[in-house]
Amino acid sequence: MELDLEKTMNRIDMIQELVTRDCKVIFKKVDGSERTMMCTLRESAIDNSTKAGRDVKAHNDNVLAVWDIENKGWRSFRVDSVISFS
Repeated sequence: MELDLEKTMNRIDMIQELVTRDCKVIFKKVDGSERTMMCTLRESAIDNSTKAGRDVKAHNDNVLAVWDIENKGWRSFRVDSVISFS
């Protein structure tokens, strides 16, 4: 299911999807290149040893930290840089 970003796709919508399933996110990185990432916020998919060890940075409502399934680590992306979310 691909969500239409032009409708109501926002940070809360993305979080609701990510806590229930794995998602493919395509976004534009700060350097201008595009990145495709399979990610999630499902507790069962996140490596237990890294849950507590995750570095907490200053809160930013436009940045979403997610578990990168392929690289097995925490990554983040800017919500306003998302090209596709499915």
